[in-house]
Amino acid sequence: MKFTRLICFLLVICCSIQANTYAGEHDMDSTYNTRHRQQGTWYWGNSLEGAIFSTATVQNPINSSKMGTLRFSYFINAGATYNYDITSDIGFFTGVSIKNVGFIEKMGDSTVKHRTYNLCIPIALKFGNLRGRRYFFAGMDIEMPFNYKEKGFIKRSEKQKFNSWFSARTPAFMPTIFAGFSVKPGITFKLEYYLNNFMNPQFTDKGIQPYAGYDVHLILLSIGTDIHFGKRHLHRLKDKLQSHHND
Repeated sequence: MKFTRLICFLLVICCSIQANTYAGEHDMDSTYNTRHRQQGTWYWGNSLEGAIFSTATVQNPINSSKMGTLRFSYFINAGATYNYDITSDIGFFTGVSIKNVGFIEKMGDSTVKHRTYNLCIPIALKFGNLRGRRYFFAGMDIEMPFNYKEKGFIKRSEKQKFNSWFSARTPAFMPTIFAGFSVKPGITFKLEYYLNNFMNPQFTDKGIQPYAGYDVHLILLSIGTDIHFGKRHLHRLKDKLQSHHND
């Protein structure tokens, strides 16, 4: 299973790099290229994080404080960004994405995995060589969990799992701070920290508070790609769709 995940991740990255290179090459053969497009204009991009390696600082009634087990996710971590470059050296972006985050806790022979799918809205500054895709970025993310899943098992026993939509087991909003950098042709590395508790200690189920005493803060390292889409690419896509429709 781990090998399959690794292969899927590598395929996603390779396809994204190829798409990014293709976009860059076709920008350069036009008078409306990257240099003219980026500075002083709004443009769309992707927010494909591809792979997320995560852990967490976990405090619970059994363990006073420890680091969670390393977790890897590659599905679904994607969305779109809306960028504005003030100059060739500084700009900012916002956008929307869906992210698969969580943590794993081990207690003796028991393992419990907690996961949420979050709707994310970032706000960030970027600075460096924006045209050459070599720059740093930093900002904050407001995330809204919409699906919670919990899976637990003891060695050599059946797994027990459940998931629920808009669960009260986690907070309604998860603010984060992040920083990272991009390297040519558009590979991104990002470190992210969750400011509030991932679990809701006040959650009550049949008179029991299963997360009482929990204080969990996620730490994420993501690897992704940064693909930009200028007006010319959007017009080209529109023309192709119109052509297929006419045919």
